[in-house]
Amino acid sequence: MHLDAQEAELLQEVERRQAWGTSVSRDTAAWLRQATGVARSTARTRVEVARELLALPGAHAELGAGGIGFDHVRVLAEHANSVNRDQVHEDQVHLTTMARKQTADEFRASVAEWARDLDEQREAGMTVHARTCQVVWVG
Repeated sequence: MHLDAQEAELLQEVERRQAWGTSVSRDTAAWLRQATGVARSTARTRVEVARELLALPGAHAELGAGGIGFDHVRVLAEHANSVNRDQVHEDQVHLTTMARKQTADEFRASVAEWARDLDEQREAGMTVHARTCQVVWVG
């Protein structure tokens, strides 16, 4: 199994243990910083990606097999934590296949275009006022 996938599984386990109250740190990112010495932003990003991978089994499997890299998965996680969450989950197979065929930078650009298309479709029937005033909460 690829090292990034092993780290994601470890972080998922730390998250589970935190939830059970057996924590030795404030949160999983703090634990990762303490254990590895990585920067706070790096730790937060890695924990966020690990959380999203729980809902993206295809991406998790590809990461574990070395078919895609952490940067590919990070792009998916960013979009899975947005207004496009449901569509990311629905299109997971397509997006993961696209990730295997592109560099991380190419994939980031492709997914950004995909998300822009979704935004345009979502806003197509809205009035200018509705587009300006829409508030989206992703939780």
